[in-house]
Amino acid sequence: MTNTLFSHHLTTPTPIAMPAFRACAALDGALSDEANKTCASDLFEAFLDNFGPDIAYAATSGRSRWTPKLVKPTATKLKRMREVIANGFNTHTGMRLYGPDTNALGKPAVPFLSITQVYPTFIVIDIAVPHDHPNRDAFAQASDRALRLAKLMAGYQGFGFFKSPISGLADNNLPVASDRFRAATMAEWMGNPSCTLWSPRTADNWPGYEAGITELGWRTYVGRMFTDRITAAPAASLTIEDMPNMQIVTAGPAPIWGDVNANEDITAYKDAYAYLAPAFTSRDMLRSSTLGGIPSYDPARAAVVDGYLNRFA
Repeated sequence: MTNTLFSHHLTTPTPIAMPAFRACAALDGALSDEANKTCASDLFEAFLDNFGPDIAYAATSGRSRWTPKLVKPTATKLKRMREVIANGFNTHTGMRLYGPDTNALGKPAVPFLSITQVYPTFIVIDIAVPHDHPNRDAFAQASDRALRLAKLMAGYQGFGFFKSPISGLADNNLPVASDRFRAATMAEWMGNPSCTLWSPRTADNWPGYEAGITELGWRTYVGRMFTDRITAAPAASLTIEDMPNMQIVTAGPAPIWGDVNANEDITAYKDAYAYLAPAFTSRDMLRSSTLGGIPSYDPARAAVVDGYLNRFA
């Protein structure tokens, strides 16, 4: 049984992240683009179909920061959310659905869906659902179908740990679960858009900077803007699907945690990493963006971040 993570960086041990099945992506363009609109609409409906009774809160934002106010997911609220998707977002507009706060975190968390137009040409989708929910596999298939329709830059599906976005706890309080759960994702997808969306300002400040994918899961989605960098032949453990808008790399027949105590074999994930390594964003960018980044004065923190980034190396 995979457990809630506790942080020991705080005064007392504090629950900070829950086990979840994640489906996350960065999309190119606006939600008004037909492909992205269809993807977002299909994700929204699949989320409601599979987890509707478990949704406790809804939130929308038209500003650069999320408002803390959560409301009940009434039929009227959900209808308005559908209308927003149909009409297209403005920059900094987004919507979220949350599960209840009757969990170990004491905060609204899984099942969670977030769709945000971060920039005019950059959409972030972040989904976390209960890892042991009976509808998990059905949703994994439905969300996979939806993501294939989008103008996708990067994305992944797989097991990981999810920190409630309204927990108020910094990412650098996240414990290192990768020593025990080698295949689990931990990084916050929205940490730094420049990791995936190429930025000329970033290029001026970071020698050797390249945008790319930022995370590897059971399924990893690679947009065509990054696939040309992949030149190696894939290992037999991988399923490679070439589509006009992306390449999809699947590591093994089903998602795993890579639980060391259960002797779960992560060879397929290592093979996926070896194959996809050229498509990742620059290592310096990843180190500065993953798990809260690395303060210049904290070599111990650098070891934590590098340990996570190197878990498949």
